[in-house]
Amino acid sequence: MIEFKRRIYLVCERILTERITAAKQAMEAAQEAANSDEKSSAGDKFETGRAMGQLDRDMFARQYVKALEDQSTLLNIKNHEPKSLIGIGSLVKTDIGLFYIAMGLGKVIVDEKIVMVISPAAPVTKKMMGKKVGGSYKIHQATSVIEAIW
Repeated sequence: MIEFKRRIYLVCERILTERITAAKQAMEAAQEAANSDEKSSAGDKFETGRAMGQLDRDMFARQYVKALEDQSTLLNIKNHEPKSLIGIGSLVKTDIGLFYIAMGLGKVIVDEKIVMVISPAAPVTKKMMGKKVGGSYKIHQATSVIEAIW
């Protein structure tokens, strides 16, 4: 399972690299579009176009910064060895599925298995943190059991 955990890590790394690249390109394109919008005889059209371009650029800039933060979190997960307690970097098998605690990427498929990549700040993660194999946690009146931790 340690090798499987490493593959999850690599998939997360690839997804974040793609997000960073896409957000940076979109941010630059929005800035370029805002800068190249020429003043027209339509009056406020120029200012509206620039403002919309700036809003787009700001949105992509936020996405870019978030992806960089997530990448930093991932890079801090250096130890892929098994753990006895759930924490950041843990791969957790419960009776409802597999969870990798790193950042909020959502569902990823690795070796034809569904893994939920979840943030340490997620409510379900907060319920799991510090638990051992055999422990349980409750979310929305449903109790789940921790079957394995890597």
